[in-house]
Amino acid sequence: MSEENTKLGIFWGETSLCCVETLASQAEKIFQIPFQSKTISSMEGEINFLLEDVDSIQKTFQQNNIDSSNINLSLPTKDIIFRSFVIPWMQSNEVESVVKFESVKYIPFSLDDLVYTYHSLSVIEDGVRRIRVIFVAIKKKILEGYINALNQINLSAITAEPAALSLIRVLVFKGVIPQDQTVALIEQEGDMGMIIVVVQGIPQFVREFPLNPNLSDQKQVGGDLIELQRKKFINEIRISLDYFNRQNSQLQIKKIILLDLASSEDAFKILEEDFAVPVVAIDNQMIFGLQEGKESGFVSAYGAGVIGSVDFPVEFNFIQGDISSSGSPKAFIEKSVNYKSTIMMTGGILILLIGAFFLSNSLLIKDRKAIEVLRQELGAF
Repeated sequence: MSEENTKLGIFWGETSLCCVETLASQAEKIFQIPFQSKTISSMEGEINFLLEDVDSIQKTFQQNNIDSSNINLSLPTKDIIFRSFVIPWMQSNEVESVVKFESVKYIPFSLDDLVYTYHSLSVIEDGVRRIRVIFVAIKKKILEGYINALNQINLSAITAEPAALSLIRVLVFKGVIPQDQTVALIEQEGDMGMIIVVVQGIPQFVREFPLNPNLSDQKQVGGDLIELQRKKFINEIRISLDYFNRQNSQLQIKKIILLDLASSEDAFKILEEDFAVPVVAIDNQMIFGLQEGKESGFVSAYGAGVIGSVDFPVEFNFIQGDISSSGSPKAFIEKSVNYKSTIMMTGGILILLIGAFFLSNSLLIKDRKAIEVLRQELGAF
């Protein structure tokens, strides 16, 4: 199997790397590499593999006959900044500058600290044509941490995107999400919950939330942690969907998809009654047709592995340079200004301008004198 015909998608999870190698958009190899140490974290870019991790990863790659050193990386939602906002309609060449100006209202960080990209689409709100911007970012230090860690194991990320997008790409490809509908994807994994609202194949709302209850709540139900998490999960989903519906009154959610067949019947009934839409559940076996790859991270790894191989309406690639053929927007890195060098450069330019002014003025006076002498010599004609 040649490297040219295969792609390797990797989802970076909390405790492991989920890997899927694809051939012609189909998952060929599915494997997981648990982290040997508990020191691997993406907080502020502090990601370091210990020697046992490097050894484990390299051995697993050898066992699975993985030859490629280039990968498509799917990044966990906890590291991603996702915002959606509306701006007045304008020409496409004006959008970028307005996005830079408007985005700072919705994010708690300076653009100088981020790598970001966006997707814009025309919408009609209250009869007025506007532009909805899907703004996606990651801290520079965190992205650099992932890239540097991959370099430790001789891997290079040619794309890096949010796991939510990787997930949606697979579900659209497999026909789980109709591209002409607004669908809510809901997942509970461990003590975290997540909701993604997808409109015509494009994520327009992404939220991840903790499910750990406080101590007072545990006392009220006799310490039943599972029951408390279930109630909190449903409540957080209800809050998220209510918020989305208020902000997007022109859109109607047509289906709720639970990314876990093990979800309780209560969750199905409550969500169906609250939102009067069908609720269905899928699991990874329905995606892969295999028993393997039970963690949701495998679906995201699969989605990263088919980048560029399947039709998809949008790409959010944080790696500089647009390698896709879909005309997706590039990632932006705001460069900080070196004020000292800028002042020195400006001063130098001013000196040159002043010198040029006096020189040109001197030449102009000489030219005028020469013309006057010539006029006197020639006289009237």
